[in-house]
Amino acid sequence: MIHEYGVPRIDKVADALARRFNWNIAPSGDTALNLLHISTQVPNVWEYVSDGPYREYLIGNTSLKFRHIMPREINGYSSITIMVIQGIRAIGRGNMTQEQADRFSSVLTAEDKMILLTEARTASGWIYKEIKRICGGKTA
Repeated sequence: MIHEYGVPRIDKVADALARRFNWNIAPSGDTALNLLHISTQVPNVWEYVSDGPYREYLIGNTSLKFRHIMPREINGYSSITIMVIQGIRAIGRGNMTQEQADRFSSVLTAEDKMILLTEARTASGWIYKEIKRICGGKTA
């Protein structure tokens, strides 16, 4: 009997590694944009920010990278807040279109938006401005 095994879901592998090494992680870059449905492109490199060390793994043909960030940038935030912040950073300062802001808004629940507005107050000013736009607030 021949057994076939599929390639595991990369996000599940990332979660398992984070549990194993006691890291706090969150998707970043194109990975965050894909998981939030802002981008339809599936990344070749799944990138996560982590309070653990820099690490890279090859899962099948897909690269899984963990990029270290300061614990204060990840600890104390909900996963949705971190993912939205990382998605905004991936788009870049001044580069977010209204269509992208509307897409962010459409995938977030009212509760997500309340949490995001509260938690992200300590984020960079330009990021918080984009978060207010996503959540329907004025951007002064």
